[in-house]
Amino acid sequence: MEFNIETLVNVDTEEVDSEDEVEFPPDRFFYGELTEKVSNIDDLVEIMSRGILKLKNYMKTTEKVDVLPEDLVTTLDYWFQHDSERENYFDYLISEQPNPTSAVLFDKVSQKIIQNVEDAEKVVEDSKADPKQNTS
Repeated sequence: MEFNIETLVNVDTEEVDSEDEVEFPPDRFFYGELTEKVSNIDDLVEIMSRGILKLKNYMKTTEKVDVLPEDLVTTLDYWFQHDSERENYFDYLISEQPNPTSAVLFDKVSQKIIQNVEDAEKVVEDSKADPKQNTS
């Protein structure tokens, strides 16, 4: 699966009423419910990019905070750890690599995810600044 910036730009950001006292959603709320193993790194990057975009929007609208890139990487690390403790739908793509390669691979994958998110946010900002570009 090739990365598609358009799918990230249109991520469902399902708003939560910030007036209600809501427990923080589980990982799957952000990246979606997986029913089978993710087959490759490219698919994983797209899934996690959507999840991180949804997380950032949730934090901005519900918690009223902007999330720093280093906090997003920490969040990804938790998501991978939780997956390895549950179904292992995607952590195996990283963890089956010999150490220290797995740490290097995680760093590369998380950097790519964060870059995809930043690129998608830039596309959204640019389209708001220049409505003529939004002629699909």
